[in-house]
Amino acid sequence: AHYPAWALEQPQAEIDALIGSNLLSVVHGLRAGIDYLRRHGGGRIVTVGQLVPAYLPQAGDALYAATHHGQRAYHESVAAEYRSATLRFSYICAGPAAGSSTSGTTALPTVEPSAIAAAVLRAADDDLAHFVVAQGRHRWLRLVSGFPGAAARLAARLRARPAPP
Repeated sequence: AHYPAWALEQPQAEIDALIGSNLLSVVHGLRAGIDYLRRHGGGRIVTVGQLVPAYLPQAGDALYAATHHGQRAYHESVAAEYRSATLRFSYICAGPAAGSSTSGTTALPTVEPSAIAAAVLRAADDDLAHFVVAQGRHRWLRLVSGFPGAAARLAARLRARPAPP
């Protein structure tokens, strides 16, 4: 869910909906996935988040950004707690998906859903923990993996560059 609003103007019902759909869904999904995979011999859990709210928060999106920071932080924490030889974790941080409710709300070009799907498949096959998926003038950003701080460093670079005309 995405309900743009200034922090002090956000109605309580929207706060509850955002936290429920954007954060608690990830919490409950990871808990269920970890439990299931531990009982069935292991596997890989792939969490897909969004680049813009997680690393490039904007005015009017405080709670939305907070829920996406929370998704990433929760994923990283449970991965540290439960990562083993049989249970692995990947976090995909995608640019705004073409056709989504957040496409067009940022200077970043949209990402085709097929590119995000390809990153999920790659995460399932490779032993890489972090992916950033974006397109357009940020082609060098299309797929970066393996370093927990990579997405934050790339986000800092994006902030430093002027938006395209």
